[in-house]
Amino acid sequence: MTTFFYTAFYNCSGIESITVDEDNPVYDSRGGCNAVIETATSILIMGCKNTVIPDTVIKITDYAFDGCTGLTDIRIPRSVRIIDNFAFYRCTSLTSITVPESVTSIGRYAFGYDFGTDDYVKIPDFSIRGVRGSDAQRYANAAANGFTFIEIKFGDANLDGTIDVGDVTAIQRQLAEYENVDDAFNADVDRDDKITISDVTMIQRYLAEFITEL
Repeated sequence: MTTFFYTAFYNCSGIESITVDEDNPVYDSRGGCNAVIETATSILIMGCKNTVIPDTVIKITDYAFDGCTGLTDIRIPRSVRIIDNFAFYRCTSLTSITVPESVTSIGRYAFGYDFGTDDYVKIPDFSIRGVRGSDAQRYANAAANGFTFIEIKFGDANLDGTIDVGDVTAIQRQLAEYENVDDAFNADVDRDDKITISDVTMIQRYLAEFITEL
């Protein structure tokens, strides 16, 4: 297979895994990601409900997850710059999404929409988490969309609304493998898509007023 069209598996909402042959010269499923990725461009062409987007993907193309009704959660890594039109269209079980600040372009009906009788309809109570001033906020607040926007507060790992020693403890407990933090995105203070001792150190420096923001 050297040419792939998004309609190839149209309305196949039950797909749970995707594997591209290792010898394919055009596409791959790097790292067992359960997706079709164009090798030369690192563009995600098609995903399914168990896709884990690799941190090498730079773009999620049109209709990549269209009709994936079993998708309930998806992590978008900071390598992603573009989310195309209808990328997560008709993902009716996906009621919220976190969009990193690296994403500078979000297409029409990229997420939060289903197909109605006469027109596109919004998924009820859909919310978008992102950084203030980002394209995620622009998309959420656009008059045509009107989705709830939740601002990411880096450092608030336990989601109590404040940044304090409790967040330091929460991250340390995850690093010690006692329990996971309440919000991995908030805990990733240094924005490297990993939770490490560096995130703990940055919060400690913030609390000690060595730095003024996270």
